[in-house]
Amino acid sequence: MKNFDILYLKEVPSLYNHEIIIKKIILYVEENLHEPLPLENIAAQSNFSKYHFHRIFQSTIGMTVTEYIRLREILQ
Repeated sequence: MKNFDILYLKEVPSLYNHEIIIKKIILYVEENLHEPLPLENIAAQSNFSKYHFHRIFQSTIGMTVTEYIRLREILQ
């Protein structure tokens, strides 16, 4: 049973890994805020599909990527 637990933990990405990816994406958005930022281009930075990335971003940040970009544009 112990070997199964180790295998399972290796295959499931941790929340910490998702947080690192989201931080990388936020930096990407901040650096490119003056340009159009389609979801496909942003998701490509994470190496996830745009659908999976969108779910991870929203669950981590609490808003969609589009909402985040709009907020940053307003606050800039």
